[in-house]
Amino acid sequence: ELLSGNESTEQISKLIDQLSAVSSEKASVVSDLSTMKDNGEAQRNKIAQLESSIGSLSAERDTANARVTELLSGNESTEQISKLIDQLSAVSSEKASVVSDLSTMKDNGEAQRNKIAQLESSIGSLSAERDTANARVTELLSGNE
Repeated sequence: ELLSGNESTEQISKLIDQLSAVSSEKASVVSDLSTMKDNGEAQRNKIAQLESSIGSLSAERDTANARVTELLSGNESTEQISKLIDQLSAVSSEKASVVSDLSTMKDNGEAQRNKIAQLESSIGSLSAERDTANARVTELLSGNE
């Protein structure tokens, strides 16, 4: 069945529109697929990182448990246990010192923020006074002319 020139042109135009729509959908699907692949890769990397962390933590736990078992079995001398307690005490003291230093730094930071706020307020007041004085000088000078 032959189509007239107008019918043929219309049909070609419709097919071009359909092709354009399908091409747009394809581009969207390809983009979604690429995003999904990127997300999948990021998730695989995160899983590998977490699995590595779990492995490290498990090893640390096992070492700590072995040490506890060793201590509980009485294989450690009183002197060694005393040294461990001293080390623990030293670490605790160091932690307390660091916490205290951090607290002091936070307090100093707060004091500095308060001082800055006071200074900014003073600057604002002085700027307003300067503007008022400049306006008064301008007023006086224009009155003397």
